[in-house]
Amino acid sequence: MDLPPPIPESEPSTAAPRPPATSVAARMLNVFATPGAVFDEVKTARASVANWLVPIVVYGLVTAVASVLILSQPVFVQKMRDQQEKVFEAQVKAGKMTREQADKAMETVEKFSGPIAKVGGAIGGFSMGFVAVFWWAFLMWLIGRSILKARLDFMKVVEVAGLASLISALESLIRMLLVFGLNNPLASPSLGLLMKDPDPKDSLFALLSVVNIMTFWVLVVRSIGLARLAGVPLGRTVVWLLGAWAIQTSLLIALSAVAQKAYGG
Repeated sequence: MDLPPPIPESEPSTAAPRPPATSVAARMLNVFATPGAVFDEVKTARASVANWLVPIVVYGLVTAVASVLILSQPVFVQKMRDQQEKVFEAQVKAGKMTREQADKAMETVEKFSGPIAKVGGAIGGFSMGFVAVFWWAFLMWLIGRSILKARLDFMKVVEVAGLASLISALESLIRMLLVFGLNNPLASPSLGLLMKDPDPKDSLFALLSVVNIMTFWVLVVRSIGLARLAGVPLGRTVVWLLGAWAIQTSLLIALSAVAQKAYGG
C-alpha cells in the first residue's frame, strides 16, 4: 500500500517587518533630507501632537531670538527710526500731518523702540510659528478636500505643516546671519540681496524679496506632505500650493502698497 505524499511544510512569511517608528527628533532632522519618508510615516502612524507642537516651538523660539538680537543692535534700530522719520516727513510735505503731529509721532516711536520693541518682537516672532503652521495646514486641507477630493484628517495635515515649518526656522536663522553679516536689516536669502541699500517701500525690492530660495523649499516640502497624505502625484500639489502662495503674496504686496500710499510713503 502506497503511503500518501508528505504534506509540505508551510513556508515562512516573506513579508518584510514594518520598520519601527522613528523618534520626533529623527523626523525633525529627516524632513530636511527625506521628507517623503517622514510623511509616509506620519500618514500611517497614530496622531502625534509632538509632530507639530515641537517644530512650532522651535520655529517660534528661533524667530523670537532672531528678532530680539536684531532689535538689540543700535545701528539697525537707528535705520528703522530713519525710515519711519522719512514716512512722517513725507506726510508733512503732503499736508496729511502737521509738524507738531509728526514730532509727537516720532516721540512715540522713540518710546516704543527700546525694551518694549524687543518684547513685542519676541512675542510676535513666537506667535508667528503657530499662525503660519495652522494657516498653511488649513490651506493644504482645503485644497486636499475640495480640489484633490481626498479624505484628509486635519490634524494629520497640521503634523505635515508643523514638520515643514522647520525649514522656515532655518530661514529665520539664515536671515539673522545675513542681517549681521551684511549689516543690513532687510537682508534675506532672496534676490533682494542684489540691491544695495534697498528702500523697503521700493516695489522692485518687494518683488525681488519674494523670490526666496527658502520659501520655495518649504513649499515643495509641504507639497510632498500633501501628496503623500492625499495619495496624488506631487506635480498636482506643487501647482496648487504654489498658486495659493502666489495669490497670498500678491495680496500682501498690494495691501502694503495701499497702506504706504495712504500714509504718504
